[in-house]
Amino acid sequence: MPLFLRRYVAREGREGFLRHELIRVHEELVPKAIGLLEVSVYREHVIGREFLSLAIYDDDASVAGPGRKALLEELDEIERQHGEVSGVPVRLESLYEYASIPQPTRHSAAAVLDARPEQAAALRARLPPTVATVAERLRPRRVIVAQGVERPEQFVVVGDSEHPFDPDRYLTSGFGRRQTTLMEPFLVSPPRYYVLDPVWRYFRGFSAGGTRG
Repeated sequence: MPLFLRRYVAREGREGFLRHELIRVHEELVPKAIGLLEVSVYREHVIGREFLSLAIYDDDASVAGPGRKALLEELDEIERQHGEVSGVPVRLESLYEYASIPQPTRHSAAAVLDARPEQAAALRARLPPTVATVAERLRPRRVIVAQGVERPEQFVVVGDSEHPFDPDRYLTSGFGRRQTTLMEPFLVSPPRYYVLDPVWRYFRGFSAGGTRG
């Protein structure tokens, strides 16, 4: 299933407007888009000017369909009005998923990892079992591990949980340090961690539309 991650950054003082418009456009267009399986929109917790969205489609025909085109046009217009930078949806390939039944949750987190180009294949093999070990320990509701298609050196981990995620506490714990140490030789720089608040979600088949956070 094709996945797309998109990053939005609001201009100073426009955070509320960007959030409102992201919810409005997703509520209006996502349920009408054929082949769109799931969409999650998140707001970065601390500063609040940054948003991430994750969209999952059934197949490539859905990606090329008019529903996605209409959605992207509206999102591009929102960024022109309220955004600081123009975001481009990054296509991802799913490598691993730990999941209960998809359902709304109060807490989310993400990590973006940039591998050394010569180590991308090795990290592709190593990252899923490492995240699986973390998932077995922390018991989130869901975790997705994915790799960039156009940029195969980029990896993304997105997780949802009933409990808030504290990156500092995790990274300084013995367990967290053991897991991150395994990744360090493969990376250009330390992972970028996001503590996220879910603001809107859509699961086809589980609801008629989105759920606000």
